[in-house]
Amino acid sequence: MEDPEKYKISPYYILYKILDVMFDKTLRILSKSNRDIISIEEQIFAKNGLNKKLLEELMVKRRNLVFLKHLFIPQSELLSEMQKTIEKFYDGQLDLYFEDILYKLDKIENNITVQSKNIT
Repeated sequence: MEDPEKYKISPYYILYKILDVMFDKTLRILSKSNRDIISIEEQIFAKNGLNKKLLEELMVKRRNLVFLKHLFIPQSELLSEMQKTIEKFYDGQLDLYFEDILYKLDKIENNITVQSKNIT
């Protein structure tokens, strides 16, 4: 007979899955954003100048990156604090979840930083 505890899902796992999916989608958005920025740069150099439409596209990308930066930077501190608090109750059993999420968050922050520097 199957063990019913094997299929029990904890609230921490659900939180992990929500954050994991959100961060994966954010990484895909950043990847597309990077491709768009490269395309805009190529258009600027191909036309030997910057027209109004390209400048507007570039500024929208920049504004979106600033928004993402301010959205994700506080999450690092929040997740670290959450990890410390939960660790007291679960004796490190959930570290794998937090390490994965913190790794993805770090990747997002680095991606945002690099793209922001490329635009300015």
